[in-house]
Amino acid sequence: MKVLITGASGLLGRSLLRHLNDKNNTCSSGTTSSDEKCKYTHEDEYEYECVGTALNRAKPPLQKLNLLNNDEVAKLMDNVHPDIVVHCAAERFPDRASANPQRTLAL
Repeated sequence: MKVLITGASGLLGRSLLRHLNDKNNTCSSGTTSSDEKCKYTHEDEYEYECVGTALNRAKPPLQKLNLLNNDEVAKLMDNVHPDIVVHCAAERFPDRASANPQRTLAL
């Protein structure tokens, strides 16, 4: 299963990328007890091929992607053909988000 993670250089995206690439992880069952786990591991049920993107902090293996450039996004989607897209990208500076809400929403 191919997963595209935007914002993979940020806190959430980086953690998700690491988690999906770790074949020994089990997922939480959604209960409050830390002892309860799902009945499958990634190895049993799914094999993930993850592609992470970033803009300013895109270092290998991350691919540089400007999410505000529709042509770049379309080209990446055509090349990667992801089964799942997890959008973790965000404006990390609150003052920029406040100053330009249209850009923040477009992101």
